[in-house]
Amino acid sequence: MREIAEKAIEIVLSNSKGDHTEVSLALSRQGATRFANNAITHNQESERVEISVRVAFGNKVGSASTNLLDERSIVEVVRRAEEIAMAAEPDTEYLPPPGPQDYLQTQCFSEKTDLFGPMDRAEAIRASIDMCESKGLVSAGSFITARTDLFIANSSGLRAEHRESMSRFAVTAISPDSSGWAESIDFDVTRIDPISTTRIAIEKAIASKSPKEIEPRSYEVILEPAAVAELGAFIIFSMDAKAAHEGRSPFTGKEGERIGSELVTLRSDPSDPRCPSTPFLGDGMPAQRIFWIRNGVLENLFYSRFWAQKTGHPFTGMPTNLIMDGQGKSIEEMISSVKDGLLITRFWYIRFVEEMRLVLTGMTRDGVFKVEDGRIIHSVKNMRFNESMLDALSNVEATGREKRTGEYIPSLVPAIKISSFTFTSTTTF
Repeated sequence: MREIAEKAIEIVLSNSKGDHTEVSLALSRQGATRFANNAITHNQESERVEISVRVAFGNKVGSASTNLLDERSIVEVVRRAEEIAMAAEPDTEYLPPPGPQDYLQTQCFSEKTDLFGPMDRAEAIRASIDMCESKGLVSAGSFITARTDLFIANSSGLRAEHRESMSRFAVTAISPDSSGWAESIDFDVTRIDPISTTRIAIEKAIASKSPKEIEPRSYEVILEPAAVAELGAFIIFSMDAKAAHEGRSPFTGKEGERIGSELVTLRSDPSDPRCPSTPFLGDGMPAQRIFWIRNGVLENLFYSRFWAQKTGHPFTGMPTNLIMDGQGKSIEEMISSVKDGLLITRFWYIRFVEEMRLVLTGMTRDGVFKVEDGRIIHSVKNMRFNESMLDALSNVEATGREKRTGEYIPSLVPAIKISSFTFTSTTTF
């Protein structure tokens, strides 16, 4: 793959007439096996190639991409990027591409994941289906394995490459009036345990039967790691320094100030072996090991190269993963401290309501349980929440053990207990 990438990169750089040229090449392979109604419904093996070219004449910039790697197609995409650049309005925030960089060492690739095939995925799914059927439940889910080779180069001499693998098994166990969900994610497929993952989903589905409707209002909540990561992604991607300095952000004027409980520490570290991520950003700048919030204090926002240069602030770039440090408490320990609250598995359909206060809305999914006086008393019908994440961060009272999860960004986060979280309506399911 490296030879293919190097040849394509050389064609781009040698044929570009621009003042500056950047090229990225991604070669990816994915196997996805999906199941529903206790049967495998779909298996797909796909390969994808994408080469993207960015050319600048001064600060007039154009980009183009193709999925063809023959020389003629590559030269054509360079010419298209040049034509777009010449027709574009000047980009007042454009900076010439960076030169060679040093990167953190990351281990994101497993040969065993790369070799894990459709029969391997099917065998694991068959065991999961059998477990659900034995309990009178219907199963649905997916087992995905993937590999990506990424190469970046530019006319300033930067060269970078990264190889990573990914495996994710997710299952939903369903009864006529309930569902339970669980997942397992890792770059190394040998760390995926479909049996224990399915067991969790089954336990939740059985415990969720005959859910009761309760009054929508503020409750204490315990959010399991998947729910924490879903909200955490909206928080972390709202932390743009330029937007904050221009008064367009919930973090405007808050750098260096306390915005959360002392238990809240959010950071990024692409070299963390529990949740490794790409060591460089899209322009080849290094991904940083950095604290965003430490012990409740907003320590950093993310600064692009342009905004870092304009403000004299060190470059941070965007996060490539999200890590929240936990206290190591068990879910049972946190439940024992709840007087009037809910235990929530995960959310879905999360949307912004008021960006300046970081108010989000969304619905619970796949297991909600009423907790009173330190014990679960019954399952609850799903509800819609409406809550400021700034308030939620301030109201964190306990945290659990970190778990790998993350639909929007690779995440390693614990379950958390929040003293007050507002629900505005019930649902019909």
